Amino acid sequence: MKNILVPTDFSVYAKKAALYASEIASNNGSKIYLLHVIEPVTDSIRQPYPLH
Repeated sequence: MKNILVPTDFSVYAKKAALYASEIASNNGSKIYLLHVIEPVTDSIRQPYPLH
């Protein structure tokens, strides 16, 4: 196993998963890649006053 992808939401459980992945990586000489995904900001955010 050369690469390990660890998706994270920065929760306690995600931290445990990252620690487990680091254990596996150190035993196998693997690289760890952390992935955090957020929803993009959309046009649904409205300003209280129009911006000109």
